[in-house]
Amino acid sequence: MRAVFADTFYWIALTSPRERHFDVVRTYDSLLSKARVYTTEEVLAELLTVATVREILGERSVRVIPQP
Repeated sequence: MRAVFADTFYWIALTSPRERHFDVVRTYDSLLSKARVYTTEEVLAELLTVATVREILGERSVRVIPQP
């Protein structure tokens, strides 16, 4: 069985249809159906952080003050 590593980029693109790399990663993902996919807890924590930040930024009532 083939082993591959899935980083944050892969998971974001795979789970976000509006992501510009979604189609490419989706095609690649179909090739991995017989592979063992490895990732890390750090990657998953980063993925959740990205998803949370995107959700917060999408809120019309929230204003984010940029750092200088």
